[in-house]
Amino acid sequence: MAGKLNLTFYDGTMDRFDYQKLLQEHLYPQANQLWGRGMWVLAQDGATCHTADSTETDILAHAHEILPWPGHHQT
Repeated sequence: MAGKLNLTFYDGTMDRFDYQKLLQEHLYPQANQLWGRGMWVLAQDGATCHTADSTETDILAHAHEILPWPGHHQT
């Protein structure tokens, strides 16, 4: 099932607590309503707020899996 979520913007430096709050307030409600809890995959890069153990535990309580996505690197 296809679908899209609303964009959420954040201004400033994000730590794991800020990221988890953003997920809980914006992403989880939309994704769970659209696809069902535990039925969707989240792709994210290796930013430290994304890879914190508490963040990954929180995400996997809602999503089916976390898909690692390479970050943007300029050469």
